[in-house]
Amino acid sequence: MTIIAANSQMIACDTQVTSGSVKEDFGSKIVRVEQSRGFPEMLIGSSGDMHVQRWARGLKNTEAGDLSSVEALWSSFVDDEKARGQRDNGNDSRNEALVLLGGTVYECACTGVVLIPHSGYAAAGSGAAVALGAMWAGADPDEAVCAAMDHDLYCGGRLIVERP
Repeated sequence: MTIIAANSQMIACDTQVTSGSVKEDFGSKIVRVEQSRGFPEMLIGSSGDMHVQRWARGLKNTEAGDLSSVEALWSSFVDDEKARGQRDNGNDSRNEALVLLGGTVYECACTGVVLIPHSGYAAAGSGAAVALGAMWAGADPDEAVCAAMDHDLYCGGRLIVERP
């Protein structure tokens, strides 16, 4: 499990991955995607299995500038995951992503829906409830990730912060 938190200024994550009772340091769960043709760079924080990390890393030179383009990118990933889940005996995906693009946070749910949170901040992963509470109380995403690492058994490791 994990914690990723974002607002219009930054995206932050922990580095812990947990498999059963084994905890390991994964490294950054945030991918910086430089885009072509003058589109702003994207920062993508992903929560879930390795497929969502591969998806994020595969978006180099993608053209995304608004909600509809982020929706299209995420929708294609979710469709691929549904097909993979059918091949893998129906295993359900819990992949989520937060995308920071042009000062806007996009929350990409495992259902395929992409939202722009009215609060201006979002969190994903097992520590999301703690992080959202911390941000509601005024914390920045880095502080919210630290709060989740303190209070959620499945969050931990190092703090990673990226800014556009």
